[in-house]
Amino acid sequence: MERLYNLRRDKRGSHERPHKPVLLLSIIDLLDRGIITRNEIPLSEELVQTFKRYLMIQGMMFVFGIVGPIFLIVYFLAQPDPALKWMYWWGLVITFADVLIALRLAKASDAKSVVTKN
Repeated sequence: MERLYNLRRDKRGSHERPHKPVLLLSIIDLLDRGIITRNEIPLSEELVQTFKRYLMIQGMMFVFGIVGPIFLIVYFLAQPDPALKWMYWWGLVITFADVLIALRLAKASDAKSVVTKN
């Protein structure tokens, strides 16, 4: 998870662009489902749909799960206040849980789309 977080992302302008980690998750998902079987990743409708699904769910989790990142921001802005160390740990736990929930939702939504297509 740390390597995924530390991927180089485009930071031009005023905000980070998280597309690379989301695209990587989409590719891993397609590999896991056996849709990508060769040593190349073609731009396909399945990849685009998987990418959009992960991006949408991650966006929803960010909006609904803003508490974890707020804890982390407050902790880092209030440095070096040791009384706020709990904010760091709870911020990490909540943010990590948000990401896991988003991944689970994406996987569940994929299972529903496979069932409805058959």
